[in-house]
Amino acid sequence: MRALPPLPGTGGRGTGDRVDVSLGREAAGDGGDDLRPERATPILDRRGQVRRSQLLARLDAVSDRVPVIVLAAPAGYGKTTALRQWVATGRRRVGWASLDPSDDEPARLAGHLAGALHELPMPAATADRLARIPATRPATAPALLLRSMRELRGPALLVLDNVQDVLSPESVALLRAVFERADPHGLQVAVASRSRHALALAGLPAGAGHAELGREELQFSEAESRQLLSTGARFEPGTQGEHKVARGFVPSHSWSAHHIADPRFRTAIADFLSREAVAVEEYAETVNAHVPYRRI
Repeated sequence: MRALPPLPGTGGRGTGDRVDVSLGREAAGDGGDDLRPERATPILDRRGQVRRSQLLARLDAVSDRVPVIVLAAPAGYGKTTALRQWVATGRRRVGWASLDPSDDEPARLAGHLAGALHELPMPAATADRLARIPATRPATAPALLLRSMRELRGPALLVLDNVQDVLSPESVALLRAVFERADPHGLQVAVASRSRHALALAGLPAGAGHAELGREELQFSEAESRQLLSTGARFEPGTQGEHKVARGFVPSHSWSAHHIADPRFRTAIADFLSREAVAVEEYAETVNAHVPYRRI
């Protein structure tokens, strides 16, 4: 999430999907009741992307009074893409957090979630408190986050992607507390995970406490598959993941450009990449030997 884009050959996360949020902020009104972001617009620039109409209809059919929505399926099922398309409808304000292993530190996770919640409508005093969380004492950061959640103004949606990456007991407990504070009258939480057995999801209440979409709901319909094949567009499955070979994808190279300001780091990274490039080529040759295509 917060890391630099992947270096050549080192890959990325999930399907490569990511949401950036550009905000149209209005000036504070009469002091303590500034509702902050008037609008949050996810930037969706994915040419040739198939609109998941049936899946979006399922998401729309979930009542706003259901506090937590779970999308659980292995990598490649389009969880992030579906959520991106859903929030792009602009029906309500959205905060988005893509979690990663660094969020196993609860204070860091609290700061990360505070940044996502900061995009939602709230009193000015609550916004100021959220802004201070990254710099506050680690022991108090989670409590400040949870207190601030009580003061959000709905309707609003908080999206938590890659929840399966959070493993530490302290951070898992914080995520569960966030789920518990989802408010049918204000804040709904949508969760994407590669596994329904992710630790943070274990404590979700049954029945009306949450809605769940799994592999069956996330898989492409026949019409969507035909649409994808008819576009003639290049399908970009994202970087990394041997599991994609079985789905018909073959290794291809990806690159990213970076400016390393410190010459010492620049030299060290260049040295590493000169050796890593050789290993990447060898790895690609090994994987190519197992692609599911007949050689003629």
